[in-house]
Amino acid sequence: MLNSEERELRKTQVGASEVYKLFNFDNQTLQSLFKQKIGVEDVPELDNEYIRAGNILEEDCIKFYLEKNGIKEYTLNQRFEHSTIPNFVASTDGFANIPIEIKTVGMEKFVKISATEQEKNHYIQVQAQMSCSGTDSAVIVYFGLTDYDRQFPLEYTPSEFTMHSIVVFRDDELIQEMEERVKYFLWCVQYHWTPSEKDYLLRRLEL
Repeated sequence: MLNSEERELRKTQVGASEVYKLFNFDNQTLQSLFKQKIGVEDVPELDNEYIRAGNILEEDCIKFYLEKNGIKEYTLNQRFEHSTIPNFVASTDGFANIPIEIKTVGMEKFVKISATEQEKNHYIQVQAQMSCSGTDSAVIVYFGLTDYDRQFPLEYTPSEFTMHSIVVFRDDELIQEMEERVKYFLWCVQYHWTPSEKDYLLRRLEL
């Protein structure tokens, strides 16, 4: 849970986990985020069994991944701010020359991801991490949780059978658009100007 200072700071920033919302300024989810940033709406405290389990298991899961891959030099919970876009920030679960993002998901979703690819919002999140950290790749590591694991996370033991890692490479075209959208959104927050797709297309090259 964020303290009051962290909540106020977040109102002035765009974090990597929020960036996917910026790809449609007309969407109600984005409009709600904008209102939260300017203080018109309260920032919701997200809390459910998956979030609680993820918070409890994050460190154990990332250390399991690092050990399995023989990675000995790393930092946990490292934060980056974009070199040219103030208040565009990214926090990584782990960093070992590249960002490492841990995701705990239900087994049904885990099986689907293992057979296909990462979820779109997770892909955009690690692209934002690459944008802020200046790296060319990142890793998303999924851990599958059963209903029992979700309810009793302290009894969960990470396993290679419930772990699936995906290497994501830098997408310069996506990052260019992302950075334009972040700059526009931060401008809107600063001046309390309601964002829209039409307005973004008019202003994006000016910011």
